[in-house]
Amino acid sequence: MSRNYFVFCIICSFGTLLSLGQQQKKRDYRKEMIESGEKQQVLEQFQNGASDFSSFKKAKAWNAKTAATLSLTNAVDLDIANIGGRVRSSLVDSLNGIALVAPSGGGLWKFDPIDGSTFEPIDDLGSFMPITSISQDPNNPQHIIIATGDEIHGMVGFGLFESTDGGDNFSQIASTNPVANSDLEHIRFAKFSPHTANTIYMTTQRKMFRSTNGGITWDEVYSVSNDIRSLDFLKNGGVILAIENEGVMISSNGNSGSFSLATSGIPNDNGGSGGTIDGVVLGVHEANRDIIYAMVTGSVGDEIYKTTNGGSTWIKVTTPSFRISQTWFSITIGVHPTDPDIVIGGSIGWGYTKDGGQTWENGADLEVDFHDVHFHSSNPDVAYVGYDQGIGRVNFGTESLQWSWTGTEWVQILQPDQIELGKQGGFNTSQIYYGDYFPESYGDAYLMGQQDGGSFASVSGGQRRILVGDGGSMFVNKQDPTKAFGCTQRGNLKSSVDANAANANSTYTSVEGFYQNHPNWITQFSGNDADGAQMYIADNTSIQRTTNSGGSFSSIASHALDNVKVACENAVDPIVYAVGNYTTGSWPSDLIRIENAATSPTVTTFSDLMNYWDDGTVDHLTVDPNDRNVVYMTASRGSAYRVSGTNNASPTITSIKGDIPDVVFNTVIGIKGEADLLFAGTNIGLFFSEDGGDTWVLSDAIPYTQVTDLRFRESDNRLFVFTYGRGAWAVTVNTEVVGVVSLADDLAIEVFPNPTSSVLNVSGDFEGVITLRMFDVKGDQVAAFDQLSNNQLPDLSSGIYMVHVLEDGVLVGAEKIILN
Repeated sequence: MSRNYFVFCIICSFGTLLSLGQQQKKRDYRKEMIESGEKQQVLEQFQNGASDFSSFKKAKAWNAKTAATLSLTNAVDLDIANIGGRVRSSLVDSLNGIALVAPSGGGLWKFDPIDGSTFEPIDDLGSFMPITSISQDPNNPQHIIIATGDEIHGMVGFGLFESTDGGDNFSQIASTNPVANSDLEHIRFAKFSPHTANTIYMTTQRKMFRSTNGGITWDEVYSVSNDIRSLDFLKNGGVILAIENEGVMISSNGNSGSFSLATSGIPNDNGGSGGTIDGVVLGVHEANRDIIYAMVTGSVGDEIYKTTNGGSTWIKVTTPSFRISQTWFSITIGVHPTDPDIVIGGSIGWGYTKDGGQTWENGADLEVDFHDVHFHSSNPDVAYVGYDQGIGRVNFGTESLQWSWTGTEWVQILQPDQIELGKQGGFNTSQIYYGDYFPESYGDAYLMGQQDGGSFASVSGGQRRILVGDGGSMFVNKQDPTKAFGCTQRGNLKSSVDANAANANSTYTSVEGFYQNHPNWITQFSGNDADGAQMYIADNTSIQRTTNSGGSFSSIASHALDNVKVACENAVDPIVYAVGNYTTGSWPSDLIRIENAATSPTVTTFSDLMNYWDDGTVDHLTVDPNDRNVVYMTASRGSAYRVSGTNNASPTITSIKGDIPDVVFNTVIGIKGEADLLFAGTNIGLFFSEDGGDTWVLSDAIPYTQVTDLRFRESDNRLFVFTYGRGAWAVTVNTEVVGVVSLADDLAIEVFPNPTSSVLNVSGDFEGVITLRMFDVKGDQVAAFDQLSNNQLPDLSSGIYMVHVLEDGVLVGAEKIILN
């Protein structure tokens, strides 16, 4: 590959003077990502459960009463400033002070839409919430609806949420609770009709619903056997849909039974088999909804079609030159709201036309895998583009020189101004699979393997991308931190000899001893903290070992499993465990124990520890640091188990989900020297248990988000927390905090009678104005009182409730109460 090098520096979009080498490296990363080829369609291994939001509300309510003797302090947001997370939707209305962006699995954020200098999470929803679309009421700009649930990535939502104050506060639209209708676990779009007040259309994966009363009730108006990829509106109440493997569907009024397939001049597949088309997505011109663009992919090629009569007839415009692929995952198109000739399209790459599709330019300065185009409603020349590394701002009102790859060299061409707003500090929304820490002398330095955007290092005061592609496990040699392992897809191992360098070039090179025959798309392996030259990894038929930093590998155990995860004891000659699923029968799980793994391996296999139909596939496996014969396993459906006595013929397997059975667990680790202390990374946040998993406390030290990996540094009790949507965090674990008792015990508060059937009384030493609040197990408030005694309870179901006692509006006590 040849490049044009210039002897001057260029000014980046943020006004920061970057060296030519830094600009070149950024361009090389982007080129490598675009040309990396089509990816497999796989669900993320960390999946949201249908009860995540309910579990979150319940856990927060229960947290008001805890007798924990542990505290988490010195929490640090380990934001890597030059990467964001996958953005699915955005909404900018500067006239009304609204700028919202939704990263996949990272909650909802406000941001500065001009230069991205500020990003602020809106945390009342929970950062685990997978938001798929944002819509603004055309009759009330302060009225905003967001849709949740992303089936492409296995992330269950909790219906629609609405704000009436421009996005400051949100509440669930009760009629969209997926507990009552499982179709609503994954909502792709929710959009206000531009024609009729109080009318909202909502699409799930394969159904469309309509409400004519602002979301109070809904009617199903359309159902299809393939995925809905676009929802938009025509003139005079018409509705237009894009259906994967079928084509474009049009209705003049949105009523049930009124949709018909567009066939004149545009490909379609009546049988829905995908023989003619695969992906299809629509962009409608708001000022004249007769003008629509459709990006169509499949055996017909990757083409753009256009209609000027509301979809009655279509013509094919010039084929775009940007890379179109993996359209099940990334495909989007958007039309300038006042100039129908300006269109942005995106897939793996992105591009634009300014002449109605006669010619296309490849976009230059944004990265890869595009999901959303939103033109600024109050500044129509500006578009916000969501992709896997953040959100970009494209301004057709001004132009500047941008680097572009011609296929043989880099050149500078005049293009609309382009800024990557997510590539600054503050938008910590990386979706991380695995991470690892450096020794204490390096502070909170770490490596992380991220979804799509590449793997990153933050060490020695520098931050840099070290690998391109889907990152997996990372490992730092704790005895020699110049050495580290990283990886990309399917067992593509890389190693470094200057891993601790702040600004080194990408020196992670392929490990030739391992032949990249890995059973998972996301590569998982386990390094040995006691001997950093050791690393253990599964291939398709065996467990492989290196004891010389990847110089050579050898098999230490065979297997016939899928979704294999490996865990290494921290010992010079460790026990290594592996667990995976058979792909026959009920897909049971086997656990393999390999003793003396570094020298003379001895293998024992335990069969049928988990069942796929109950637990799913294996997520994480860790070894208890206090008992080498104990491991912790989690599975994709949220199970968490302790397997003890692996030195015996029949080990014991016990669930450790304790008092939070409805929470989805992703990983569990033990803490050295604290036999009963466990930490769990779950779909709704970081939990800890001080009694071996019987009772759990939801920590507020980090955001309430999906925690995917945990690593504990024993030298300074530093816990590194890696999340899917809110980046990496570090906290200090303090296990000897004296005097932390329950609020109720501290203030001698008594709730009586307990159990009760109809009346609630509270006693205590109070001086201010007292109010009482009562919550059910879901965390919903069910009653409120302004007096201490003789409070008559409403008609409630029998069960456990929580009573909060507030003095002058401040929570001073909490007690559980049983209602007969």
